[in-house]
Amino acid sequence: MTTDLGIDEEALDLMKPEAVTAGLLTLCHKDSPNRLILCAGAGGYASTQIYETEGIILPPDEQTPEAIMAQLGAVTDSAGQKVYQSGAAQSEKFVKKALALRSALA
Repeated sequence: MTTDLGIDEEALDLMKPEAVTAGLLTLCHKDSPNRLILCAGAGGYASTQIYETEGIILPPDEQTPEAIMAQLGAVTDSAGQKVYQSGAAQSEKFVKKALALRSALA
């Protein structure tokens, strides 16, 4: 599977399944925390965090791919980004913004 990737033999030797098994077993451990994304490779282990930017809110008549593309800088701006602990928290963020926009447009 890796023969066509151009990875040298020494590196391949380091990337054996055994080098990530401890990470897998850590995720299965009874004391492993919820929501842990554990990355593993060649005996190295790290945690990945997924952050969400503050984003934008668009009125219904502007909810188009073109409008999103026009404001992509604001969509991807990392200032104020957060790690949300649940999908509900993300929904709350967008609903609050939508309600504020609706009030502003009324």
